[in-house]
This record gives sequence, structure tokens and C-alpha cells, in this order.
Amino acid sequence: MIGSGNAAEGELRPQLLDRFGLSVDVRTMADVADRATMVRDRLAYETNPTAFAAGCEAEQAELRGKLVAATAALKAVHMSPEVRLHISEMCSLLGIDGIRGDITVNRAARALVALEGREEVTTADVARVAGMCLNHRLRKDVLDEIDTGTKVALAWRRVRRRRDRGGGCPGGGGDGERRGEEGVCDIARPAPATARPRRTRLYTPKNAFYATTKTFLETRPFVAA
Repeated sequence: MIGSGNAAEGELRPQLLDRFGLSVDVRTMADVADRATMVRDRLAYETNPTAFAAGCEAEQAELRGKLVAATAALKAVHMSPEVRLHISEMCSLLGIDGIRGDITVNRAARALVALEGREEVTTADVARVAGMCLNHRLRKDVLDEIDTGTKVALAWRRVRRRRDRGGGCPGGGGDGERRGEEGVCDIARPAPATARPRRTRLYTPKNAFYATTKTFLETRPFVAA
């Protein structure tokens, strides 16, 4: 199923959003040449839909062939246990409810590799599909200035940096991680940073409100708990 919607008209409930595998943000193109091409194609379609479809048939046939070949090659695509562990670690770090997010990232990464005619999933492949799989599954916070795509990218970067340093699971005992049951990593989220010292200022209700609000915003973690 493919659906579309305008965020300005309201959001779906989280339990419904979780049912969608992938999500993308569609924005108006800013490039002048691309906009002119789109207008030209739209006008051509309105003038003669049959002729327009015939002109695109060769390109569509090539795409169909690639999809059929990728479907057949999907069974041969391999993903290492380490990459699977990285995916689950990222989803845990982001606080993704359930395991649909983990499963979707696994499937999307394998599908991408099959489409490109390769047989081994790499961490770079996961990075390319993670945002599409997880953006809509994150809890929304109206006070958070970081968009969900940036959160996913930061979480994946943190997981990769931790692995590159050789700390944490598997092996345990590194960088805030601890070994859980069944060999699964339990990720200990870092404690909020302490507020920076401030200069002494006259105490007024307005200043107290400002200081309290600013301290709260500075000490919030970058992902929702």
C-alpha cells in the first residue's frame, strides 16, 4: 500500500504510522530547470496521455526489469550478524517501540543491495535506508528543534563510532554499554549534561522563568526517552 498526506492537515496516530514500512518527505523542487521540466511533462500528459505514456515506456520497461531481477536475487543477499546487531542497537538508542523498525531496516537494506546487483549488505547501505524506515516511528516532541531524520543519522553515527573504537557489545564493557541477556546489548543512555555556570543576576520572577526554561532545553538528550 502507498499513501500520501499533508502533515499540516494533522498526524496519524503512532500505532497507525508504525504499520507503514517506509516514509519520505516530498518537498517542492527549488531547481529552476527541474521545475520547468515537471511543468512541461505535466502539460504534455494533459495534451495527450497516450502519447506521453508511450514516450516513457522504454524507461518504465527498464525499471520493471531491474525490479524483477532484484526480486529474484534477494534470496542470495547476505547480511552479517554484526550489521543486524548495529541496526537493533540504533533502534534501541532511538527508543523505537516494538521491533517493526528493526525488521524494516533489515528488509530495506537487503532490497537496496539486490536492486544494485550486489550480494553483501554493508553499514553504508543501512545508513542510506535507516531514515526512511525510522523517521515516522520516532516520538514527536513539539519543543525539539532537531528533526527526526537528523536524530536517526546521529544515532547511527554514534553506533558506528562506538563500534569503531572497539568498545561495548559484543565483548561488553565499553562506552556506557553493558552486556544483556542472550548476548543482546543494553544501551545505557548518557545522563543529561549539567548546566553551564551563569553570572550572578538580579532575582526576579522573569529571570527565574528564563533560567529554568533555558536549563531544561540545554540538558535535554537529543532523542526522546
